[in-house]
Amino acid sequence: MIEPQTPQEWQEAIDTAEVLVRLDAARQYGLVTGGPAVNVSRCEELLRRGEALGYTPTADAVERIIPALVSFAWRCRVCGCTNERACPGGCHWVEPNLCSECAMKDNRRPLTCAGSVQRAHSQ
Repeated sequence: MIEPQTPQEWQEAIDTAEVLVRLDAARQYGLVTGGPAVNVSRCEELLRRGEALGYTPTADAVERIIPALVSFAWRCRVCGCTNERACPGGCHWVEPNLCSECAMKDNRRPLTCAGSVQRAHSQ
């Protein structure tokens, strides 16, 4: 595990920790499924240490970091679509690595997903 050293590294660590804590909270409320595992204790530790050094999350942290988290690895296991290349007409994730179009073809009922995930995957 690396530790932030420079002011730029500290700011990035604080911003990322804040976003991941929010992502974990959204998952606990059932608003998000899947995505990266979050080490909440480590995030909270970095936020406490950063605050003691005068760092706070930037206003645009969520807008900058969430797109990278959403698109980092999902690829439909049936058709191969991704966030960058959706199905013709658009689709969204109904579970990790399964898009709504393929779920419908397989007679699965699509689940509701977070709006940002759906928008990021639409054409």
